[in-house]
Amino acid sequence: MKRLIYLMTVVLLILYVVPVQAQKDDFDFDKATDFHLLWLSEELEEHFGITDRITQDLRINGDWRLFPNTGERFIEIWIGEPEYMPTFINIVNNEGVFDELSNYLNITSNNEGGWTGGGSFTFYPQSGSTNKVDFTGITNEHRFHMAVKKTAGTSCLITINGRPRADGNADPNSSAKFSVGVGVTDNAPNITPGFVLDEWYIIDMPVAELKALGWDNREPFKSYYFTWLFSNDDYDKNPPANVAFDAIFFYKKVNTGKSIPQVQPVPFNIFPNPFNNHISVSANIGDNIEIMDISGKLVYAAELSSGINEIPSSHFPSGIYFAKIRHRDNSIQFFKMLKL
Repeated sequence: MKRLIYLMTVVLLILYVVPVQAQKDDFDFDKATDFHLLWLSEELEEHFGITDRITQDLRINGDWRLFPNTGERFIEIWIGEPEYMPTFINIVNNEGVFDELSNYLNITSNNEGGWTGGGSFTFYPQSGSTNKVDFTGITNEHRFHMAVKKTAGTSCLITINGRPRADGNADPNSSAKFSVGVGVTDNAPNITPGFVLDEWYIIDMPVAELKALGWDNREPFKSYYFTWLFSNDDYDKNPPANVAFDAIFFYKKVNTGKSIPQVQPVPFNIFPNPFNNHISVSANIGDNIEIMDISGKLVYAAELSSGINEIPSSHFPSGIYFAKIRHRDNSIQFFKMLKL
């Protein structure tokens, strides 16, 4: 009965909308192909004529609420007090990162403390579907694109799942996890430096960076494939925590065939891994490194010089560390390291 009352509450509050200030996404759909769509409006698909370039469509195709489900792919709200508190979720039409052409997903916590379980895109077993999410065709030539915005709260944990466990469901140990917003959630590295509330932040990263964060996409799987999680512990001081998503997809850049000089990736390497008394970093002038421990605490930061840079690390406690590299062209790479 308690679950039923909560579900009715979610439905009644579907029109809860947080005012936002949209900024444009300058993504060039004409120069992209091999789309794996997680969230993108049909209006955008038609406007940019990308239908024939969609390899996998994982957008929701049914009622996004918990029950009843009318499709095999939908959004699930996590429930489980006191771990997960009630969530208000709605789709805002014609006001997304591409203005009137896009619709965004808006998620807001309640007015209490604790975690907002967010939700997930999922193949729901009771829909009778035997389909699986198949990311195996996504290679290092692909990129991951997402627009995210927060109007209140600190950071939000994003998880992109990979290969399955023995039961066929997604294995958390094969997932890429990262924080967006301000700060760190669940010890996952933050990939949105300079994040500003009330503005869209565009994430566009090589798949290789997701793999550096632990993503393993070598086998199809069922269940969750994109999830979010955030806290509302400062609810007594600020408005309810919020996060919004738009334009979530994998894609591959189109090879134009023109003899235009291409900017090559900055040569970079970090070794050994695991490490002990020192870390060696090969870099170019203008590269910067930040090293954080598992709690998100910054333990080292420096501007790197061209060639091999030696970082003393004997004083680092044993454990897991994350290295964030910002290159001269503002691209960012992440590395997960182990101190013996």
